[in-house]
Amino acid sequence: MRWVRLIAKGISIALTIVLAVVLGCNLYTIVKRTVTGETLPTVFGYATAIVISGSMSGEIEVDDLVIIHRQDSYAIDQIITFEAKDKVVTHRIVGETADGFVTKGDANNTEDEEPVQMDRIIGRVVMVVPQVGKYIEQMRSPLGMLCMVLIGFLLIELPGIGERYLSRKQRGGSGDEHRQKENESAKKE
Repeated sequence: MRWVRLIAKGISIALTIVLAVVLGCNLYTIVKRTVTGETLPTVFGYATAIVISGSMSGEIEVDDLVIIHRQDSYAIDQIITFEAKDKVVTHRIVGETADGFVTKGDANNTEDEEPVQMDRIIGRVVMVVPQVGKYIEQMRSPLGMLCMVLIGFLLIELPGIGERYLSRKQRGGSGDEHRQKENESAKKE
């Protein structure tokens, strides 16, 4: 039974670390977005965005989560996320001019109106996680973070509860069974 306790303790520690990192990153991005006004704050050069349009359909679909990494340089055929007017856009680089990069959504018929200048680029898409965007968006909300904390707390405490249950069972059962045996002994006397 000792190995079960060690595994349970290891799982608890791992879950605590993962939850702490996720919550810390969420809080950091919320504060940075509020204080600096950044549309898509990065953590260690990485950011995430949830796709809300089908302009990149075929490669990236609606509700996909894109993981973006800031680069020193960008090249034709890379998919980038950038700020355009009042929104964040994820499109492919199809050309380069003196004014910046020419971009286009894979599913769009025409190129984007304005070239994207280097200072407007948030980063290159390095990974696409299909169809998890709606769940991630819910976890980023205050209610979602509260639920994550509660679920994390339960997952962390579950091994301890199981350990106490097994310990009680090994000692001869629950307190109710012990009291029942005492009552039977008292009746015989």
